[in-house]
Amino acid sequence: MSEPVAQAAAVDTAAEAPPESVSFIFFGDAGTGEPDQFAVANAVAQWCGAHPCRFVALLGDNFYPAGVRGVRDPQWDRKFEQPYGALDLPFRPALGNHDYYGHAAAELRYRSARWSMPARYYSYREGLAEFFVVDTERYTRREQAWLERALAASDAPWKVVYGHHPIRSSGEHGDTPELKTKLAPLLDAAGVAFYLCGHDHDLEVIDAAGTTPMVIAGGGGAGLRTLTPQPGSVYAESVLGFGYMTIDAETATVRMIKTDGTVQFERTWPRPGAGSAR
Repeated sequence: MSEPVAQAAAVDTAAEAPPESVSFIFFGDAGTGEPDQFAVANAVAQWCGAHPCRFVALLGDNFYPAGVRGVRDPQWDRKFEQPYGALDLPFRPALGNHDYYGHAAAELRYRSARWSMPARYYSYREGLAEFFVVDTERYTRREQAWLERALAASDAPWKVVYGHHPIRSSGEHGDTPELKTKLAPLLDAAGVAFYLCGHDHDLEVIDAAGTTPMVIAGGGGAGLRTLTPQPGSVYAESVLGFGYMTIDAETATVRMIKTDGTVQFERTWPRPGAGSAR
């Protein structure tokens, strides 16, 4: 049985950061220790060798098949430290369902030069953007209330929310009804710029009029799955790869990138409230 996990704490580790553009990597469903995980990790390292990268948003299912047993579990080395050893970047993870099959609390306690996860759900500021990390495996009313307060209190020009499960998805798992009912209206009302997630093992961008754009980057190294694009899907592909986002004062650009470095999708959005359709 999973070890109890500490309740949330909002953490803002860089609240005093001056307003500036920020570029970061995001992907999930990675922690297998198999060659596909290393292929994605190597592709990220090569990309960040040629492009600015400030951190990695890790979108859950950090350890397959059943999480970790504790902070000294050898999986930390085999499925995290070794694959990403060439990346001198902080990782800010979310929890996924596979993480809860083990001792999820160990992921909160583990510390290294790259890994930092202070709570089940938390926030942090990077330049012009504030990021809100949610626990979608155990999405409680308390967490919903925290997120509503945190979004309302934020003065960041850009707000990005990420977790493991998709709200909408064309992949095999499909939509998550609870998140469609509870989380999606909150994101839309708060002017959140993007919702990032994994869970479905593919890359997809859903941009339906009047709603928060949703970017699925579950190609981090686990086995790929089929998908059938649904209405609003502007890009969908069952490939290994990762997402890359650059945020500046007025626009944000999302790229979806395969392990060979090919940019499969690229689109730029205006800042919510500065000429966007929402």
